[in-house]
Amino acid sequence: MDLRLHCVSAAVESAAKRSGLQYLKPGLLGALRGGGSYRAILRAKQAKHRALSSRGHIFGRKETKTSMMRFAKIEKIAARVAVGALALMSLLSMTVSTRAQEAERPYPKMLPLSQYLMDRNAAIALARSAAPEGISKDASVLVLTPKGWETAVKGTNGFVCMAGPSWTASIDFYDVWSPKQRGAICLNPAAVRSILPIYRKMTQMTLAGVTSVKERIAGIQEAYANKEIPPVEPGAMSYMMSKDAYLSHLGHTHNLCHVMFFLPIKDPVELDANDPNSPISSTSFWFPDPDKPDSPLNKDLPPLRVVPIEVPYWSDGSLAFH
Repeated sequence: MDLRLHCVSAAVESAAKRSGLQYLKPGLLGALRGGGSYRAILRAKQAKHRALSSRGHIFGRKETKTSMMRFAKIEKIAARVAVGALALMSLLSMTVSTRAQEAERPYPKMLPLSQYLMDRNAAIALARSAAPEGISKDASVLVLTPKGWETAVKGTNGFVCMAGPSWTASIDFYDVWSPKQRGAICLNPAAVRSILPIYRKMTQMTLAGVTSVKERIAGIQEAYANKEIPPVEPGAMSYMMSKDAYLSHLGHTHNLCHVMFFLPIKDPVELDANDPNSPISSTSFWFPDPDKPDSPLNKDLPPLRVVPIEVPYWSDGSLAFH
């Protein structure tokens, strides 16, 4: 197995254990992400000794009525998702659509900064809701201010949670200047060291008036050349499980419950993502557009892709699919 795929597999397992999502086994993920049928999901999940506790699998124990009812509900949800062939999306987009022309963007340019800022307490609460409480309660929390990202809460576990508009995390895509965008994310320590510097640089440039794609690309290139941004670390990932986030104008919920992994690759073929049966999909970190996941402008930037994996529970434990 390719080393990078091995890293993703290990990171998925680790993330699942941290957040109590142990039941997200590869067979189910593969069926869901590959758009497989309900029958494929059942085949992948049929095991003789399985039961669900309130936080995942318990093997070798007697199955209770409650656990089996819970599992049946998850199977039903999985079937609905698979039949609907939900696709993996990007960092701040969650549904494939037929994109309007660029000239028809509802927000073609940046609005006054005040339209993107949040009440401080609301921003802290939204940021913490990105990950399960076991992670977010001890994480540092950043809030966006007119001067940039400010530490509102100093954490102890190495994670950093934050919430803000799209332009703090992407060079350009359809919704990048939308004031409705409220992406909540919790970065693990590896992502704090190697992805958070990108968010800080993107925010710094925007607050300084650097809003054109050409200028933003140049700013990121310069930051890498000056070693302001380090190479992405193995295992860098994030949680985006807030039920209150607003990630896209698309869809009726404008949201997607998922965890996300960052990989230093440029071509999706390295993930076998061109295979329609592949359980993995990805998009460019720099231009996270589901309709155009591989902008030609990527050639001017370091290789960096995001691999989102949908999960069925919000950070508070409630069901994400209905």
